[in-house]
Amino acid sequence: YFGQIALDLDGTYTFELSSTGPSRLYLDDRAVVDNPGGATETVRSGQFTGLRGLHRIRVLYAEDRPGSLAVSVTAPGRVEVPLQGEMLRGSVFGRGQTGIDAH
Repeated sequence: YFGQIALDLDGTYTFELSSTGPSRLYLDDRAVVDNPGGATETVRSGQFTGLRGLHRIRVLYAEDRPGSLAVSVTAPGRVEVPLQGEMLRGSVFGRGQTGIDAH
């Protein structure tokens, strides 16, 4: 996935990737979460500090076997929620070119 995410508050956000294959999340071209995947679903998180407004987001996922990918976000002072469509702008979903070595 390539596009933009709308952050509605200044501060530190926590992003979480849950996947059965390798996955990575970048904000403004900075690696925020690197999830190596595993034999079962693996969860990794990371933090991003930024100002309110639009930020570039890139989520890469290598599905080396049938599985799933889930992305969630916790805004400053709020509870964790799944990353939802209304937060995203200019979506481009790619398939086949992940940028991640799945082996």
